[in-house]
Amino acid sequence: MTHDPLLAPLMEGLPVADGRDLARALLERTALSEERIEEQLATKIEHKSLLLHPAGTGRKETPEARADTRRIKALKERRRLEGKRKPRPLSSRERKASGWGNVCARGQNYDIYKGLHDLWTVYMRQVLGLPIEGSSSSPTVALGTPATMDKLLKADYHGAVVRVVKSSCPSLVFIGGIIVKETRHTFVICTKSKGFRTVPKESAVFEFELLVSEGTTHPPLIWEIYGEFFGHRSADRVGRKFKGRGTIDFGR
Repeated sequence: MTHDPLLAPLMEGLPVADGRDLARALLERTALSEERIEEQLATKIEHKSLLLHPAGTGRKETPEARADTRRIKALKERRRLEGKRKPRPLSSRERKASGWGNVCARGQNYDIYKGLHDLWTVYMRQVLGLPIEGSSSSPTVALGTPATMDKLLKADYHGAVVRVVKSSCPSLVFIGGIIVKETRHTFVICTKSKGFRTVPKESAVFEFELLVSEGTTHPPLIWEIYGEFFGHRSADRVGRKFKGRGTIDFGR
């Protein structure tokens, strides 16, 4: 039976052949009485292993094993941090490559987006402060006032009926339909006959039309906005302050 050299002073004079005799000898060195020693032997030591030395293989860890342990620990820490990290949003190039915004030819139907236009009509009436359906008050609004023009510039135009009245590109003039998507620089318009058309905002004038009230002879509200003023997404225009600009030249 071998022992740690540090335990040699403690093991001097103790029997090592029998474990029970060794336990009794250790207890007799304490201040316990004989009855207490017998009780401890019977309840806590009898038929139980007495560990005198930590069990171990005695092998030394090699540098390669320590390197593997560090590598596994670093991998677990990296996975833990990745689990807490928020996913990175897709870039514009990645979104375009994935094709998540593409609409099949069957979905490019003008009739599908009439419901979106009806929602936009209700929304725009609330923005301009027009009376609701069934109201007896006359629907009047002054489009030329600065407050009204500010509302028109900051409004959301998804679902609006639009028509291109001027553009530096002649092939884009008179394109009309319902706006189904707006980016920073373009409008995606669903036309009645040619499906989706992407129209750049730059160097173009857009005409919008709003039906004031259903079942009345009141003429619709019509206003024009330079595409240069729409150089932002609809969500970004809400908090912006627009300044007056001079005449925009479309001949460049």
